[in-house]
Amino acid sequence: MIKNSYKPKFLFISYSDLYGGGSLAGYRLHKTLNSNGYLSQMVVLNKKSNDSTVIELEPKIKSFIDKSINNKIKYTFNYRFGLILRKLYNIFYSLLKITGREVFFYPATYNILNKINYKPDFICLFNINEGFFDLRILKEWKKSYNIIYHLSDLWIFTGHCGVPISCDKLLTQCSSCPDLNIPPKINFDRTKTNFNFKRKIINSIPINYIAPSKWVLEVAKKCVIHQDSSINLLNNAVDSEFFHETKKVKKNKNLFKIVTCAAGFKFNPYKDLGSVLSSFKAISKIFEVKLIVIGEKKNNFPGLEKYNIEFHDHIFDVNKIIDIIRRCDVLVHSSNIETWGYTVTEALSLGIPVIASNVGGLKDQVKGYKVKHINNCRDNVFSINEANGFLFEKKNINQLSYFLKYMITNEKKKMIMSKNAKRHALENYGLKKHMDNFIEICQNIKNYNLL
Repeated sequence: MIKNSYKPKFLFISYSDLYGGGSLAGYRLHKTLNSNGYLSQMVVLNKKSNDSTVIELEPKIKSFIDKSINNKIKYTFNYRFGLILRKLYNIFYSLLKITGREVFFYPATYNILNKINYKPDFICLFNINEGFFDLRILKEWKKSYNIIYHLSDLWIFTGHCGVPISCDKLLTQCSSCPDLNIPPKINFDRTKTNFNFKRKIINSIPINYIAPSKWVLEVAKKCVIHQDSSINLLNNAVDSEFFHETKKVKKNKNLFKIVTCAAGFKFNPYKDLGSVLSSFKAISKIFEVKLIVIGEKKNNFPGLEKYNIEFHDHIFDVNKIIDIIRRCDVLVHSSNIETWGYTVTEALSLGIPVIASNVGGLKDQVKGYKVKHINNCRDNVFSINEANGFLFEKKNINQLSYFLKYMITNEKKKMIMSKNAKRHALENYGLKKHMDNFIEICQNIKNYNLL
């Protein structure tokens, strides 16, 4: 319990409030703090909600351009002038990025604190690698505020990418990058310069890092150098009670429904829709199955007309996502790497078993059922009394197909996994427990002086 009943005040900063797992992590924690009597506001570049506690940053030049184009401010040729300014604005930042250097020239960063009317005890950074935040301000902020950095990705430690795929150069020094196209993409290899620039900042001040999974925690421990920095494990959370109370639906027993979900599969190097499609095609020859893909356009995957596949472009309304997932029998989450995996948390909370690739933070959530008569599945070690799905080797289509067939042909065990999934989510991923653990971390931060 906090001494003198003093409740710390928070400011959350993120690219968005509702777009992307890292942004959602920040927004959900921010809202839970609000609902429990803590003063918290969130400043974002791209606001998607109607929440009055979320403030859109609106850089002055960008705001002027948008208002000119949308006719919200009127002057001679305002629409045409706005279009010209937007083109020049985009060209300016494109030129800054063309050398391969990451850009930190974002003057709007220095206006963030002017957006709120209180002094926060903690400034919490979530998903700030989307091109709107100047890291150099942290040296100034550290004089008056405690900085919390949520590791929704590992960008702060890398030469450019959000999360490396099959590369560990961030543990020593990034250079000769094996894949410049991993977002945030750069055109030329200036990873060594970018790496050194960020390390100079984060090694000069104490930052309190929060890792959503054990995998991220272990990587971060190898990267952080400043002696007064801290790293704590705090699993991401959802409103598991809300998911738990969602009305049950009657499923079609003659049609096995599989769902998979991610933002922009085709152009997202971290996701692997190809393995899901290949496995689905294979089992479609044997069983009556349907695949529902959330977060992708049908036009990006032509030639699938003969298969029972339903595509949904990105859905911002979580209630619509819930309604789709709860009508399915299993969620397949195939990734090349994953720091956490919010879709998995949501599915488990709905009592939907999960088949996921055995990478990163997915292994924190999915308790793989140990099937005795299949080899090379070292991560499936749980009994049927604990298991909530399966883990398969990344890109192993045969394993994924086998586990899908197992789910289809073992209804009773699938139902047990469903109950285990819901129980596991309720016990571990509730927002109140998440907030309490977060507050405890704040209490333990070395430089936090309680009033």
